[in-house]
Amino acid sequence: MKNIYLPIILLATILLSGCYKHDDINSSSEEKIIAVPEDSKDPLDKFIYEFYKNYNSVIYYNYVQDDYQWNMDKRNDNIYTPQKDKYMLDEGIVYLKKVFLDAYDDEFKKNHFPPAIFLAQRIDVDEDAVQIEDATSYYGISHLAIGKIRNGIENLSNEELIEAKASINADFWGGYLFKCGKINIPDAFYDISKKYYQTNLLRLSENSGKAKSEIDIRSYGFWQEDPSWAWGGDSYMFTPKKHDDIISFVKLITTHTAEEMDALLGDFSRLREKYNILTKYVKEDFGVDLQEIGNHGIN
Repeated sequence: MKNIYLPIILLATILLSGCYKHDDINSSSEEKIIAVPEDSKDPLDKFIYEFYKNYNSVIYYNYVQDDYQWNMDKRNDNIYTPQKDKYMLDEGIVYLKKVFLDAYDDEFKKNHFPPAIFLAQRIDVDEDAVQIEDATSYYGISHLAIGKIRNGIENLSNEELIEAKASINADFWGGYLFKCGKINIPDAFYDISKKYYQTNLLRLSENSGKAKSEIDIRSYGFWQEDPSWAWGGDSYMFTPKKHDDIISFVKLITTHTAEEMDALLGDFSRLREKYNILTKYVKEDFGVDLQEIGNHGIN
């Protein structure tokens, strides 16, 4: 049986200054090799081999911490717990197709998918001010991680699949692609809320004397507060960082129809302008209609 050998880059051995595909790594980089039988009848092996051959993106389920814990020039404390049960991994691939892979055409996958996609039964994030237990997905500068690949994934409700779709697509666009600098959102998008990014809205003079419940963050062009300030309670109402702003938009757009989005945008003019700019940019520069992904629901 002939084996095809796929590389996995050990990021700890590379001084990273940006994002890359496998071909961008020079020969001095250390690589771990995994064997995938070319003529294997195992559906998982065949899928991983074909996926790598077609898109130069490797789906990993057998890995160690050093394979993903380096992000730029610093190490994080994230933990991805591998899922090695073949049945669960097969079901994980079916799930991944529904909530992520099938939303994009071959050309887009070939040009924009990350070098590595990690399948995990559990993801625990501990990076800077972000702590998430049992995350649905996460990202690094060279990878996307898909969590909760475990018993029950084959029986998720439509609502649970929609939640997963929101998380994975948002982490792909607002996490991996944004952090890599692979997307350059027009300044006009940020200018709409420019003076409010990373601002405690409770401290604005216009909100003097108001309780947090009396302030609608949507009127400032944001969907949600900065998640890293969740501990602040009623004393803080911090607006998000730019990448969290993108994440919140993608979560909603890819899981709601155009009619539903129109209702959510309502009379919030800043949100509507940002929605129009973002969807137009992604469609013109990437050939992806984010709203159409939302219109289709679960594939």
